[in-house]
Amino acid sequence: MKSKFFLLLFCLGLSLTSFSEGTFYFVFLNTNPDKDVISEDSAQYLQNAHLKNIERLYNMGKIVAAGPFAEKGGIYVFEVDTEEEVWEHLATDVGIQAKRWKLEVFPFDMQFGTICKIPEQYEMATYSFIRYIPRRGTNTKKTMLNKERIRFLSEYKNNIVVQGTFGADKGGILLLDGLLTDSVKTILSKDPAIVSGLNTYTIRNLWIAEGTWCKESRE
Repeated sequence: MKSKFFLLLFCLGLSLTSFSEGTFYFVFLNTNPDKDVISEDSAQYLQNAHLKNIERLYNMGKIVAAGPFAEKGGIYVFEVDTEEEVWEHLATDVGIQAKRWKLEVFPFDMQFGTICKIPEQYEMATYSFIRYIPRRGTNTKKTMLNKERIRFLSEYKNNIVVQGTFGADKGGILLLDGLLTDSVKTILSKDPAIVSGLNTYTIRNLWIAEGTWCKESRE
């Protein structure tokens, strides 16, 4: 059922064009372990309302990307002026009102990759989603953008879809084309941001419309 929560976003039949270079905010929708047990009818109601709200925010140009994790939960990317506006839009979702998720919101500095409107014809794709978690006191930007890491990113540019940070000490993300977990771990074993010992990480599988991140940005 979780995949249906996000699917409607990708059924809007838009041409492949980049969004403007505005201010991005990254939202994690983490499954709330303390959420209420509800009936199937109530869950269906929340699902339908959730989908409609995603469609509305997408049509408004507020949500520019969204997708579920195979391991539960999901992500949004907003393009708005302030974090306050993000929270205002999130508050319109009845699923969030019902506390189905615990939310994390971060300003998102996308250093590699471009978010695009999806094409009229598309396929769903799975990406390896790595979240970097800095150890206490670590300046993420220094570990994510130093010379050694830039060389690392260049070496694996054909695998990398998106690279970005959430601020000086909030971590960041790396999206790789759908690779097996062992292959991802092999790549990460060479990542200076990890080898330095200054960051830990988690790996999840993100399901999203192919074309959400423009392949042209990798050329």
